[in-house]
Amino acid sequence: ADAAEVDALKLQHADTWNLVFVGYLNERKGMRELLPAVAELVKSGRKNLKLFLVGRNELGSYVADFVKEHGLGENVVEVGPVHHSRMKIWMNFASGFILPS
Repeated sequence: ADAAEVDALKLQHADTWNLVFVGYLNERKGMRELLPAVAELVKSGRKNLKLFLVGRNELGSYVADFVKEHGLGENVVEVGPVHHSRMKIWMNFASGFILPS
């Protein structure tokens, strides 16, 4: 079942470079540095970049506000909390794993 989910995610996002962040969305984990970096990459032409944020949002509306303000609706996906037993699905799907803290 896990392999099928990984395959489905890869198929759904086959045309993008898929970065996955796993952790609490907060300042200590580097969200206020990560999102501007993604915005800069997209602005510089890397429009096929997609960032999946896997974890509990502890920044209130900051992420959604930043995404809207910088036109990143196609580039940033708030997945939300995922049970640790399902984390391997996201790790196997990712083109790259990012940990800015």
